[in-house]
Amino acid sequence: MPASPPPSTSEDDEGLLAAARDEAERRAAESETRRKHDLDLRNALAQEDFSGVGWDRFANELARYGIAVLVVWMRTGRIFVECARRFGGKGKKFSLPPSPLNWTDEERADLATVVVTKAITTFKQKALRGGGWTYSGGASLTTYFVGTCTYEFPNFYTQWINQRAAAAERSLAERVVATTTPRLADPATKTLQEDQIRRAMALLPDERTRIVVQLKADGYTHAEIAEALGDCGFFDETDESVRGIWQRHKRRMHQKGGPDDV
Repeated sequence: MPASPPPSTSEDDEGLLAAARDEAERRAAESETRRKHDLDLRNALAQEDFSGVGWDRFANELARYGIAVLVVWMRTGRIFVECARRFGGKGKKFSLPPSPLNWTDEERADLATVVVTKAITTFKQKALRGGGWTYSGGASLTTYFVGTCTYEFPNFYTQWINQRAAAAERSLAERVVATTTPRLADPATKTLQEDQIRRAMALLPDERTRIVVQLKADGYTHAEIAEALGDCGFFDETDESVRGIWQRHKRRMHQKGGPDDV
C-alpha cells in the first residue's frame, strides 16, 4: 500500500495557527479567572478600608513578591529595560546610571525593600483606593503592583547609587591618607586628615580614574579593570590603557606632594 503523501505546507500552517489560537484562548481564560479573583479580593479589602488583618496579609504577600521580582530584574538588568520602556519612548530619552561593580544580592534586596515599601503605599492610594487598577484593564493585581515598583524604582536607585559612590570615594580617600598619616584623635590631626582627603579626591579627575584607583586598591589586575571599565560604559579599554591611567594618576600624586605608591 503506497504511503500517504506528506501534508502540504498550508495544512502545517493551519495546524500551527490553530494551536496558537488554542493557547491564546487558554491564557485569556486563565487571565480572566485571575482578574475576577483579584476583583473579589479588591472589593473585600475595600470593605475593610484597606486596613486590618486582611490588608496586612495581602501587603506582606505583595512585598515578598515584589522584592523577589526586583532582585531578579536587578540581577539580569531587566529593571533598566522596564524603566526605559515606561519613562522613555516617543523620542524621549531615559537612562539610569549603570549598575555598580560587585553588586551583591544583599544590596539588591535592601534596595528592593525600600522600593517595595514606597510602592505599596502608592499602590494602595492610586491603584486600589483611586481606581487605577480595574478588572477590565487586563493586568492582575500583582502585575499592576510590579508596574508600580518599576515606577518608583528610578528615584530610589539614583539616590542609592549616589550615596554608594560618595561612600566609596570617601573610603578610597581615607585609604590613601592612611598610608602616610597616623590616625590620632587630636583635633589638629583630624583637620589635617580631612584636608588630605579633600586633596586626594581632587587628584581623581574623572569617573574612569576613580574606578581604576578603586579597583587597584582592591587588588584587581589591569586586564580585570579594563573589563570592568567596559561594563561601566568605558569601552575599548585595554590593560595598557589602564596602565596609562594608573601611571598618570601616580604622576599627579607625586607632583602634588601625595604618596606615589597608591
